[in-house]
Amino acid sequence: MESTPARDAPRSIRISAVEVLVVRGAAPQPPAGDRQRQVRAESFYDSRRPAYRSPAPAWTGGEMTSHYLRIGTDAGAEGFYGPIEAEIAWLIARKIAPELVGEDALAGNVHWDLLERLERHGRHGHYKMALSAIDNALWDLRGTVFEAPVWQLLGGCARERIPAYLSTLGSSLELDEVRAVASSARAEGFAGQKWFFGDGPSARACPSRRASTSMTGRSCFPTSPTACSRSRSAIRNGAAASPSCCASVRSPRSSACR
Repeated sequence: MESTPARDAPRSIRISAVEVLVVRGAAPQPPAGDRQRQVRAESFYDSRRPAYRSPAPAWTGGEMTSHYLRIGTDAGAEGFYGPIEAEIAWLIARKIAPELVGEDALAGNVHWDLLERLERHGRHGHYKMALSAIDNALWDLRGTVFEAPVWQLLGGCARERIPAYLSTLGSSLELDEVRAVASSARAEGFAGQKWFFGDGPSARACPSRRASTSMTGRSCFPTSPTACSRSRSAIRNGAAASPSCCASVRSPRSSACR
């Protein structure tokens, strides 16, 4: 018996455009009050270490600019991704776009492999982020072509529900706010929480503040996971990164210090 192809199955879709869209609009007003700064890997050096708290910058209005990636095809289907950083947008427009125009829009794995081989010194940093932007836009395009969400394109789901935890990135570590955020998360049905130590886990940081934050958060989630995120520099610099600050407030099965 002769097999029949799926209805309207695409035979050949070629990439006709890879472009960066620049979107401009009014800059939003930042939240009032002091801001708690997050340490980064370079904060290991004193000259690069931000103050624990600092005033919010003065709002002067004005305009903000964002960049979005668009991949178009000769069949009319499009894929979008963004926002992306200006440095990534430049790489895509100047280096990557010419390699993709005219190619099979549905061959995402081939494009990833080719583009990674194209730049032997660029498999990290901005170039890798540019490849990720292309990959995301191509997934969006495939979802449009096949009229299906990405999770179905990847093979479907194994369960209908999964537990979710609350990421508190951007929240203050003042204990009253920690308590309020954790209590609100529990009331909304989150299964756990993740806190970010704004002063990092170095020898200059305050272990008692980290322990107090963990204990306060756990008091609102007595039987749920509590994760404590540390800066990447801490992981690389050994002794100063000891997670002992959480040892007294975590159980082996319910929480982790990362």
